[in-house]
Amino acid sequence: MSKQRLTPQDLDARLKFILGCTLGAILLFTALGILYALIFVTQPIGAQSENDKMFFNVLGSVATFITGTLAGLLIGQSGAKDIMQAQMDNKKVDSEIRMAEDKLDAELDEVRARLAAKPEGTMPSEQPVDTEWDK
Repeated sequence: MSKQRLTPQDLDARLKFILGCTLGAILLFTALGILYALIFVTQPIGAQSENDKMFFNVLGSVATFITGTLAGLLIGQSGAKDIMQAQMDNKKVDSEIRMAEDKLDAELDEVRARLAAKPEGTMPSEQPVDTEWDK
């Protein structure tokens, strides 16, 4: 049995998945470590020990770095292309909406002008009758 080779897109998707899971697990354990240190470790009264202060600073920096890395990984190159395509589609839809609104405004202006020209309470004028309708 021969295995089919994976396409570059499949390999990229697997790599992103594995990296995302790994970095997510590291971020989770970092957050749990910070919570454990805050909740269960006895601190001196009125102050924080220097070791704990440095520990929190390091873990906070690591968590910030991993969060940024995860965001960059998830957006990635293909995500940027998708975002650009969505922006182009939005611009196209916006221009179509603007054209439809302009057309509607022109029609409303015509109706307002016709209503302004018609004396109040009068019936519309008779339409010409087609006497040759049956031929």
